[in-house]
Amino acid sequence: MKELKLNLEYCHGISKFDHNFDLNNDYLIYAPNGTMKTSFSKTIMDYKNGVESYDVYFP
Repeated sequence: MKELKLNLEYCHGISKFDHNFDLNNDYLIYAPNGTMKTSFSKTIMDYKNGVESYDVYFP
């Protein structure tokens, strides 16, 4: 079983996000505006590009 564990704190406005994703399943992110979708994608792009994420609201 492949698993992705995320433990994010203070990344682009995300105060705390701790979740284990089972990569044998498919995931879809659907939520109303203002519920961290863009912040999550910016944080993942930072990780992909080797850049340390920062908090936009409380640097």
